[in-house]
Amino acid sequence: MNLKLFGNGILIKPDGGDDKEHKTKSGIIILTPTGSEKQFAIGTVVSYGIDCTDKVKAGDRVYYSQLQAGEFEYNNEKYDMIQESSLIGVFV
Repeated sequence: MNLKLFGNGILIKPDGGDDKEHKTKSGIIILTPTGSEKQFAIGTVVSYGIDCTDKVKAGDRVYYSQLQAGEFEYNNEKYDMIQESSLIGVFV
């Protein structure tokens, strides 16, 4: 998807499937609840706004808060739109 974002918005393609946890290279396990209690998610950055810091770029896998995420669908694919302040971390 080619979408030019303004401000500090970040477009994320959430990871699919029923994965409830993600293990980092260092062995830390990050739980991702599912269903209505889902507050955090893991996904891949598709695009980011012109005012975002250099901490995130397209293709990065990120951990983010879904509490204020805007969800939408484009070409039968689901995406989340968040503000940079909802970003918790970037997997390295």
